[in-house]
Amino acid sequence: MLPWLAVVALLTVASGCYWLRYHDLLETHLGLMQGLANDAAEAIAAGDGLLQASDIERLRYPLDRARQFVAVSRRRSSQRASLERFESFVAAYAELVDELDRARVAPPTPQVLAVTDRQVARIDVLAGSVRDAIATERAD
Repeated sequence: MLPWLAVVALLTVASGCYWLRYHDLLETHLGLMQGLANDAAEAIAAGDGLLQASDIERLRYPLDRARQFVAVSRRRSSQRASLERFESFVAAYAELVDELDRARVAPPTPQVLAVTDRQVARIDVLAGSVRDAIATERAD
């Protein structure tokens, strides 16, 4: 009986630790993805050459991790405004990565640069919205 109680206690503590770190994890995802999005857009705008397939994979990896974070967080609590806003942020980031993947096969046109700029601006606004929700949740 004792080992079973130890397992239950360990799982309870682990679950609690996740929620204690939820906002920190969310901010880590935000900062990384926002930085990568801005860096990629700046590289294209500066004419540093086309993005390579490996560059796109570097952009997709944090996207996959963020989607996993959302899935785990949804199972635990779907009532957080920060999570809902983060999902919008993740969707916008995914759109940008898809656009950059399409644009990597040819030099970017002014239209592609304009779309990329709008998408990065949207990502920046959404990131700010998530951070606002985090601040509100931490204050509660």
